[in-house]
Amino acid sequence: MEWFLLVISAILAGGLLFLVSESFKTPGERTAQAIMRFDKFHAIIMSVEGYRLNDPRRKKYYVTDKPAWELILVDAKYKPSLQERWNVYFFLWPIYKTYVYPFAYTKLKKRGDVAPGDNVIWSDERTGESVVSRTGTSNHVDFQVEYPTITGNLFTNEMAKVLVFTNNTLQTTNPFKMLFRINNWLGVTTETIGGALRGVVGKLSIQQLNQVRSETEDRSGDTPSADFTHTMTWINRGAADKEDGIEEKWGVQLTKSIFKAFTPGDANADELMDSFLEPRIADQKGSAAVITAQREGDAVLALATKKAEAYEKTQAAIVTWKKKYLVDTGLAKADAQGNITALVPDANTRVSAEALKALSKLTGTLVIGENLNTLLNLNRPQTTPTTGEGAAS
Repeated sequence: MEWFLLVISAILAGGLLFLVSESFKTPGERTAQAIMRFDKFHAIIMSVEGYRLNDPRRKKYYVTDKPAWELILVDAKYKPSLQERWNVYFFLWPIYKTYVYPFAYTKLKKRGDVAPGDNVIWSDERTGESVVSRTGTSNHVDFQVEYPTITGNLFTNEMAKVLVFTNNTLQTTNPFKMLFRINNWLGVTTETIGGALRGVVGKLSIQQLNQVRSETEDRSGDTPSADFTHTMTWINRGAADKEDGIEEKWGVQLTKSIFKAFTPGDANADELMDSFLEPRIADQKGSAAVITAQREGDAVLALATKKAEAYEKTQAAIVTWKKKYLVDTGLAKADAQGNITALVPDANTRVSAEALKALSKLTGTLVIGENLNTLLNLNRPQTTPTTGEGAAS
């Protein structure tokens, strides 16, 4: 009997613990959850800093000119409830449950990060990026998330088929509309983005599409240089004078769209890409050849300059060495700057011998107009007569 009571107590304690854990809800940071009562919508709970929900249950703070459960910026007059401050909400399970729905989404990954089960729908060998598709369930919506989008069956103004890769940031504006106004809110939003892309791509050629930039200061319109986000975000409000965009209908907003890349989708697009790229490749090769030739010419000139400088330094060193040798051996006299001013007699003898050797190689008649010493550039030491008893009269 005691064992039976112990088992019953353990079951009751476990059930109570499970009941408590399921009854307290704590939405994750920057997420919102829908609470169901007997499988019917009851409320939205959220944890997004700086925002609150336009909750119709709180009459004091309910804004009548905005849809229920719209996200509103918090102002100084708003006083959050204790549950909001603590981010802990109590809804007695199983009467109240968190809404869970099927959810298929895309994710951008780098090469090597693709896990088993990921369905790769785009791969770029140049950048190493891959877009994978995943399918599962979710019990929340994120406040703001980037979703890579691959849009096919787009045609340029040349009727060339292309696939376009964009990265789109979506922000929640009304969780109730996202979850209960439409099935698969991300799917219909992606289709709307594809429709907007179809209009943009249809106005451009392959060459212009290759020049599209995502973010520039020019917002002049649908030109390739226009801000791509500005070009795309009209889908938030819809057509002119009609609030039929994704924000009004499904409570989601496109805040940023980045044009990442595109690939040809048929033979016509391949041919147009080749006609666009081949001249550029040839031009790049020609520029590379010119640069190579210029560098080779600069190298030859630099080598010749270095050789000339080396020869000049060698000759200067030889002259300096010869001067130093004559001075060090006492065969010449030098001034304070190191310049030779006179040769001593032994040096004169050596110089005259070298001069006579040079003269012996000459043919013909040599006429000497001055004395031999002057001709041979010899400096005879000068003697000054002295006066006194030993001097000649």
